[in-house]
Amino acid sequence: MKLNGDQLETDLDAIRAIITEKSKENIFCVMSTTSCFAPRGADDVEAIARLCKELDIPHIVNNAYGIQSSETAKEITRAMRVGRIDAVVSSTDKNFMVPVGGAIIYGQNKQFIESISKSYAGRASGAPCLDLFVTLLHLGENGW
Repeated sequence: MKLNGDQLETDLDAIRAIITEKSKENIFCVMSTTSCFAPRGADDVEAIARLCKELDIPHIVNNAYGIQSSETAKEITRAMRVGRIDAVVSSTDKNFMVPVGGAIIYGQNKQFIESISKSYAGRASGAPCLDLFVTLLHLGENGW
C-alpha cells in the first residue's frame, strides 16, 4: 500500500517487487479487494489482474460488498478480460440481507471453481444457502 493524500492505495511496484523477491513458485496467489474501510481505498483490481497475467500468478478477488455495485461488477468484468482473476468471493450477508455465514465463489474457469467446492469438507450448515434462496424468492425479479 502507498499513501496518496490521506488514502492508502494499491502499490503495484511493491507487489511486483515482492513477487520477484520471493519468486512465483513460493507465492500461492495475490489477493485484492474491491471495498475497504478508510483510510484504505479499494485495490486497483484491473491493474493487479494485468500484473498477475503477466507474471502468471493466481489472483483471488475479495468482493465482499461488491455484488450490489454495478461499477464494481464492471471493474471485475474488465479485469477478467484484460488480466487474470481466478476466483471472486462475495459474502451473502453483505449483498443479500441474510445472516452471516455464506459466500458465493465465482470465476471464468468452471473446473477451478468446481475444485474449490469439492475441497470443502461440508461441515457447515446449509442455512446460509436456504436463507439466500428464501430472500431472493421474496425479493423477486424486480425487487433486487
